[in-house]
Amino acid sequence: MSTKFRVVLGLSGIIISFILLATYFGIVPDRVAEVRAGRADLAESIAVHSTAMVIKKDFKQLVHDFTIIVERNSDLLSIGLAGNNGSLMAATPGHKDHWQGMDGKYSKESQVRVPIWNGRTKWGELELRFVPLRQPGILGLVQSPMVRMILFVGVGSFVVFYFYLGKVLSILDPAKAVPARVRTALDTMAEGLLVLDHKEQIVLANQAFAEIVGKTSNELLGYKAGVLPWQDMNGSVIQKEQRPWVQAITRGKVQKNRMIRLVLADGQRLSFNVNCSPVLGKGKKYAGVLVSFDDIT
Repeated sequence: MSTKFRVVLGLSGIIISFILLATYFGIVPDRVAEVRAGRADLAESIAVHSTAMVIKKDFKQLVHDFTIIVERNSDLLSIGLAGNNGSLMAATPGHKDHWQGMDGKYSKESQVRVPIWNGRTKWGELELRFVPLRQPGILGLVQSPMVRMILFVGVGSFVVFYFYLGKVLSILDPAKAVPARVRTALDTMAEGLLVLDHKEQIVLANQAFAEIVGKTSNELLGYKAGVLPWQDMNGSVIQKEQRPWVQAITRGKVQKNRMIRLVLADGQRLSFNVNCSPVLGKGKKYAGVLVSFDDIT
């Protein structure tokens, strides 16, 4: 997995996280919640009208009204009015087939029940059967507006970021910051040469130094020079504050003829005469250092 791929994946993940947070705090509207609220309001309105018809015992008119309401609401399949004994007193055609028995007293998103009262006595229940908001299983999950938005934004942002970041990285490639003729001249030098920033990260490495550590110049870009196994001439590990290039930046002075060793992967020890010259940046602060390695092994 390339670095660009991981960066793009992280950026897309951040965007998706913000979408989820916005939904949690109510900044992004929840369509399913709004539909549920609308169905509840519709059920309450029909219940008020049904209560008046029950008092008048005008069930024929109630069936007519139910039929009109179903015809004008595409997501409403049927309406029924059941007494306390469970018998239907008024219902639209097919309500018995649409309505499914329910346990408990709470409604569902596709089946809403509202109690009908005659004074202080419960007369029965109004039953409304709606089209399910989502299909069961994986299909229903994919049809969820939130999941579809996350998939669209996630995949879309990943593709856009991938190509955009690729273009930006090609422009900001440190290897292209040095003209080809300058790099060629540095590669002809027999001694190793590094340009480090204030964090010891390699900004430029010539071919001689790359061959010493067994890497290419491009592979060394961004690599921290302090990670390499440096030792003093007594074989002790050189701490950060003792490294010549670190002292050159912190003190702002050229470090000349500093003797250090580098332990290679095969155990071989190379001795170098190191010279470090700090590079002045903006605000009269040292932004980096030029380091030369003369192999005196």
